[in-house]
Amino acid sequence: MNFNNHMGGFPICFLLVMIHPFLVFNIPVPEDCSSEPYRDGEGGGLQLECHLSAINSEAEKTNFSVIPAEHTLSLTVKCGDKSSQSQLEPQGFRSLLWLEELSIKDCNIDRIPDRAFLGLTRLKSLAIKSETNGVLTFTRGAFEGLANLQSLDISENSVRL
Repeated sequence: MNFNNHMGGFPICFLLVMIHPFLVFNIPVPEDCSSEPYRDGEGGGLQLECHLSAINSEAEKTNFSVIPAEHTLSLTVKCGDKSSQSQLEPQGFRSLLWLEELSIKDCNIDRIPDRAFLGLTRLKSLAIKSETNGVLTFTRGAFEGLANLQSLDISENSVRL
């Protein structure tokens, strides 16, 4: 069978290239998030950038389970309200089973609790760039369960173990 003449003269590879972006962009994401193909379409997943006022502040709870877990491979969370205290919860990201990269930026986090990232067994890269006025504290169990972690960037924080 001649693939170039199949489908009215359109090569099949051309059709796949034309359809692929539409498949990725038709996945619904939360209003405060923007999406694009992960690493220029590698693996068919999404990279999301979500803009929040804060993570689990006194005023509102953050529910990461509304993010399309089966498609999200990279997540950047940016906080806009630097005066509100952000708080990570144990297993707060557990619904994002396929996540490979997580970046938390400009959030006023002063403490990483035990098991904060438990459930993210595929996570390879974690970056936390907190806007705390003090010291970022975490315990030994904060990174429990991150067996595939290859990169941890906490370089822009004052850290206490």
